[in-house]
Amino acid sequence: MKKINEELCSILKDRLKIKVNEENEAFGDKNLFSREIGLQPIDMIYLMILAEERFNISFTDSDLDSSDFYTINGMSRRVSAHINA
Repeated sequence: MKKINEELCSILKDRLKIKVNEENEAFGDKNLFSREIGLQPIDMIYLMILAEERFNISFTDSDLDSSDFYTINGMSRRVSAHINA
């Protein structure tokens, strides 16, 4: 899952221009919509689309209803579940 986290952080940093502190272990559990990170709802849509393209997966409606998308670690779990399905 570490590689997935790194890829998601890379998308945040390079494509969405969001400040990412990958060296901080707690970063993966921080709410992406917090003031500290500052992800906007439209950014989340882009992040999800870019993650689907990068990992060659498709998120389901039930995925989209999940609070897993609030954190990098949560998104990694969802991506991993689709890759391993």
